[in-house]
Amino acid sequence: MPELPEVETVKRILTPLLVGKTIQKVEILYPKMILSPLNEFKNKLEGKTFLDIQRKGKYLLFYLSDNLVLISHLRMEGKYIELLKDETKSSHARVIFTLNDGKRISYDDTRCFGIMKLIESDKLDQEEMLKKLGQEPFEIKNIDNLKEKLNTNVPIKVSIMDQSIIAGLGNIYADEVLFMSKINPLTPSKDLSDEQIKSLVDNAVIVLNKAIKLGGSTVKSYHAARGIDGMFQHELLVYGKKGSTCSNCGYKLKKITVGGRGTTYCPKCQKLQFNKTVVGIVGKIASGKSTALNYFKDLGYDTISSDEIVHNLYKDNTVIAKIKRHFNKAITNDKIDKKIIKEIILKDAKKKLFLESIIHPLVEEQLLNFIKNSQSKLVFLEVPLLFSSHMDYMCDYIIGIDISEEKQIQNLKKRKVEDIDGYLKLNQNNAFFENKDKMDFITTPDINIVELQKELAKILQTILNKLPN
Repeated sequence: MPELPEVETVKRILTPLLVGKTIQKVEILYPKMILSPLNEFKNKLEGKTFLDIQRKGKYLLFYLSDNLVLISHLRMEGKYIELLKDETKSSHARVIFTLNDGKRISYDDTRCFGIMKLIESDKLDQEEMLKKLGQEPFEIKNIDNLKEKLNTNVPIKVSIMDQSIIAGLGNIYADEVLFMSKINPLTPSKDLSDEQIKSLVDNAVIVLNKAIKLGGSTVKSYHAARGIDGMFQHELLVYGKKGSTCSNCGYKLKKITVGGRGTTYCPKCQKLQFNKTVVGIVGKIASGKSTALNYFKDLGYDTISSDEIVHNLYKDNTVIAKIKRHFNKAITNDKIDKKIIKEIILKDAKKKLFLESIIHPLVEEQLLNFIKNSQSKLVFLEVPLLFSSHMDYMCDYIIGIDISEEKQIQNLKKRKVEDIDGYLKLNQNNAFFENKDKMDFITTPDINIVELQKELAKILQTILNKLPN
């Protein structure tokens, strides 16, 4: 922040204030932000008249008399404000311009990241910081040059925020554009099709034009000018909305870090493409999920069990250290007693959520890596909490294993489980029945194993028939 719409808004606010006015005095209160020699900067500016203000990417270009141009980049929190008559300076003033009409314009910057540089107008084309800028979305009429720049493994979110590739997009609008284009922010840039690249450009134009019309976005501590709020923050679809429901599909929006920047997206609408078909297997405890998974494994397909992942995570020293903070009673000699863990989370909903906040992201990461690295065109995942953990977005098809409680109890007894009631209570986390409409296939393991395998064979054949050639 600020991004292209905010800078454009600043330009439009400053134009009537400055154009035609002459600078009588320049006060430099924070010299480090001036990239020109200080005396030259001050002496050359004083007595010059503002002729025009333009914008290039996120840079403001103040055209002055005597063929001078003042380049200004606001960086994180820079802004220009008109000082009130009784103000000597504002709280974060860095440079103050006194004009011939008596007005005083202050450049304020809380974090002091902004920069200013004074150059001659005929050297503008050679100015390095401007030369490296890519085209703005409005200027892109042919995607060939952009496509060449995107021929990299760098995640697309990082690429479109690179000002040398596309000028003007920052974190807020990158999230919005990717969402509108239904592109996962982690997608390697080189994997985008021509159609997707064109969609990015088209949606960038739509988003930026709308944001400019609404005066940009006022989020956190940024304002384009004193007392002026942008209104586009009320139109945001994903940025800053972690945990909200997607306006397209109703799925829960997710926040991750991409290139060091917080990134919000819809895992379902913006599904990461792996060029393979993923089948999820879900069911309640002791329903026969493992039996189904092993059936597909025996047929030679790549399979993975989230229960097995969790089992191994509970042996990881880093995970144990995190869990120990809230589950100290369940850990002896740096070993986790899963029975005690179960008892705790059944009694304390907050601790259950804490445990899930540690385990679920790690499980998700391993499942995604497994899918990514699989050499099979068909991959099977067994994830009991597929829906409540919001991981169903990974799956192209979902097989539900339905089972009667009577059969479930029989299976638990075969496993010699002592606390059957406790295990049955864990089904409350499963959300199986609430999500039956999201399952592509439902099979019943109350039947014998041979009949179950026949049902699974039919499901498999249906999936295979739908696979692209």
